[in-house]
Amino acid sequence: MSVFLGANYQNQPKWPTLTAWYVVCIFGWVIQTAHNSMKSKIEIPQDILASIDFANTVNGGMSETVLNVERIPEGYQITVKAPSLRADDFEVNVLHGRLLVHQFLPLFGQNQDSETARSMRMLGNFYLPNDADFENISARYDQSARLLRVFMPFNDAVKDRRWHIDVEE
Repeated sequence: MSVFLGANYQNQPKWPTLTAWYVVCIFGWVIQTAHNSMKSKIEIPQDILASIDFANTVNGGMSETVLNVERIPEGYQITVKAPSLRADDFEVNVLHGRLLVHQFLPLFGQNQDSETARSMRMLGNFYLPNDADFENISARYDQSARLLRVFMPFNDAVKDRRWHIDVEE
């Protein structure tokens, strides 16, 4: 007979009883049901979202640039959303099979129109796909939407071409 602090635990099981197991299962079901019923679509007002971006830019912060690359029926389109920039602040280059997108910013304390000293920030460095026409890449800045759109049309000469390669012995 085992005695622990004056109580008799000889006939007590070492693990929770079957009743306790049922309680745990029912409690889990209640939690899951409550979780499923509380799922709702959270809507964040646009003015709060704008103030979050504003709070990031106070005291020298910078709004992050948003890039989107998509394949459309005519080719590839890269969309760059960079607030408070002009068309002159962007530079788009093709170098060694890569498309490079930069933005130039005035140094702190200089006005926006100063061309003497500006800092460069890399926005995108993309490998160009083989089916893109490198000669006809175009870029257009939409001032009202504050979007830079870089368009790479497909190279139709490469699209459906088939090469036969002889195997040497």
